[in-house]
Amino acid sequence: IVAQRSNSGGSAWRVVQLTSEYVCSNEREKRAVAKRTKDPHPFGTSVNLSGPVRVAGLLMVTRAIGDGCLKREGMACTAQARYVPYITCEPQMTSVELTQEQALIVIASDGVWDALSNERAIELCVAAVINGKNAAKALVSAAIDECATQSGLSREEYRQFFVFSGLAPRLIPPQHL
Repeated sequence: IVAQRSNSGGSAWRVVQLTSEYVCSNEREKRAVAKRTKDPHPFGTSVNLSGPVRVAGLLMVTRAIGDGCLKREGMACTAQARYVPYITCEPQMTSVELTQEQALIVIASDGVWDALSNERAIELCVAAVINGKNAAKALVSAAIDECATQSGLSREEYRQFFVFSGLAPRLIPPQHL
């Protein structure tokens, strides 16, 4: 997303979303997955049969750098091997000419966008920059707080769940979660 100062001036910002969301709820992305795979039923829910629709019942995003098991036969689980590829790592490319009014660009993964709206992300980044703070850390911290709240957990309980379940990202030390 790009933050652009509103025409009224002052501290108001307008959000310009540059790409589509690569998720199963995006009908265009669902059609692309259906076209890409040989699976006659490429979508399902998680193993408990509830929750959001997922590619092959596993993945909520439709494009990913990782998740080779849904892209290549040699990496796929037995159930998906004959149907790959489901997903791609090919990004949507957008080219824009930035102006001085477009002072902020936010690039983030689905984990941030699942937790924060575009407008909230811009609010956090602008506030961080104004206060001399790290905007990326502000975004991640707010996303973690929001996910904890949505899960009905405190930040510490949420952090412990990920650390003790082995789901914590390897690149983020536990003290930063």
